[in-house]
Amino acid sequence: MTKIEWTEKTWNLVTGRAKVSPGCENCYAEVVSRRFRAMGREKYSEGFRPVAHEGDLDEPSRWAKPSSIFVCSMSDIFYENVPFKCIYKIIDVINETKRYVYQLLAKRRA
Repeated sequence: MTKIEWTEKTWNLVTGRAKVSPGCENCYAEVVSRRFRAMGREKYSEGFRPVAHEGDLDEPSRWAKPSSIFVCSMSDIFYENVPFKCIYKIIDVINETKRYVYQLLAKRRA
């Protein structure tokens, strides 16, 4: 479960992102990322530097209960530094695990 009221799970295949606008000054994900890094969570060892975690691609296949899943809550799946190859792999997993409702949200504005 997650504390985000409108979703049940998060699936963070990408963490971190660059600040591009004044709206980024109060980024919740950066604050949470710092806390997770301080707790020693390996996925956040790079701080808020954008990192793809393709080793977690199989995570949805290990979940049993159908759920709503917020994809990349700690980043932006459509961040320009996320390789298309990684995005395609994410979409492949989404297509293979139809028991879930996936929520893909772009967080960046030009």
